[in-house]
Amino acid sequence: SMHHIFLTKSGVYVLVFDLRDLLQQEKGAVWLDYVSFWLGSIKLHAPTAPLLMVGTFLAENITKDDLKRFDSIIQNVAKTKFSNIVRNTQDGLLFFPIDNRERLGVFNLRTQLEYTIREDESVRQEVTIKWMLFLDNILLKRTQVSYITLSEAREMAVDLGITTISEQEQALRLF
Repeated sequence: SMHHIFLTKSGVYVLVFDLRDLLQQEKGAVWLDYVSFWLGSIKLHAPTAPLLMVGTFLAENITKDDLKRFDSIIQNVAKTKFSNIVRNTQDGLLFFPIDNRERLGVFNLRTQLEYTIREDESVRQEVTIKWMLFLDNILLKRTQVSYITLSEAREMAVDLGITTISEQEQALRLF
């Protein structure tokens, strides 16, 4: 599994799961493994990053009592795995129940996500134009080849005026 490549210490994470899985007893254990795995992975690679948990398919016969029961389950899983979960204060839950088709809960989730992103310190980190060009060049190269070597990345950096290994490594860690 290569998921850890995409998990960085900075940013805001959204863990999406299907609420219907919590209704079906036979899928409950699979759901628990799925959520536990992702909470553990995010905690390992981004221990201070905010996390929003989103349950989908709210319009599929999910009752308020179901939501309370799901919240209790999520709280039990999350308390040992992850402490930076953003609460859904509007609904009084630890997660955001939504339904894309019916547009239920989407505005609340979007509002909280935007607020969380604006408040996250890593979003306000200033980055030089050289670093942004470096990232653009890496992303452009990625459309042409499946990987680049570290020496190729260093060469790109030098061409942009990022000459010290220390600054190159800093830029690569950020991205």
